Amino acid sequence: MRAGMSMLAMTPAALIRDGLNRLRDDLATDACAGRHAGLLDKSHLDLGDRLVTAEL
Repeated sequence: MRAGMSMLAMTPAALIRDGLNRLRDDLATDACAGRHAGLLDKSHLDLGDRLVTAEL
């Protein structure tokens, strides 16, 4: 999925790793929920990303 997103595909692996570590820590401590509390009551959120798979 990341390889198909130009911003993530072009970002050095070390930066991706650092960002994923921060995300993991935010999720573990609920810091993310505090910063984005307004999103928690939404039934859905369309951010425009799609993953299409096919069996050939």
